[in-house]
Amino acid sequence: MAVPGVLVRLSETWSVGEGRGGSAIVVQCKPLRGRESAARDFIHTSFGPGRMPALVRMSLWEEDNPLGAVFAPPAPGGAVRKGKVSASPASASASFAVSPCWVLLLETSDVARMALAVHDCLLGCESDKTGLLVGSWTRYQLIGAHDSAVAA
Repeated sequence: MAVPGVLVRLSETWSVGEGRGGSAIVVQCKPLRGRESAARDFIHTSFGPGRMPALVRMSLWEEDNPLGAVFAPPAPGGAVRKGKVSASPASASASFAVSPCWVLLLETSDVARMALAVHDCLLGCESDKTGLLVGSWTRYQLIGAHDSAVAA
């Protein structure tokens, strides 16, 4: 979802729920330009409490640069240069706009049930209606934990 070789810094912009689940679903996504509010509304209503089974906590992380960034294609040697988008057809292919990166983190106590619910929700996600482009998503499950503070 991001331009290769470009670091993206994310900040938590919204969350609901408390605690930490033993598992998480991580969804990489980005809003369509100018549809950020619609994308946030879709996330809040589709993934929020009551919609996802065993949801412990949900948070949305957004790229720190709210305007996104504009990058020209790699220069000879592979360096990415900052550029400007031009309206002229001749230079339109010379640069492209990169939407801000978002990450949706869904912490859960039951990763299998949550994964099925996320799959069902994303299957019907039409970006022209929701304002959200969905990239890859994966699930993580905590297998075990060790509390070193426990007295022997």
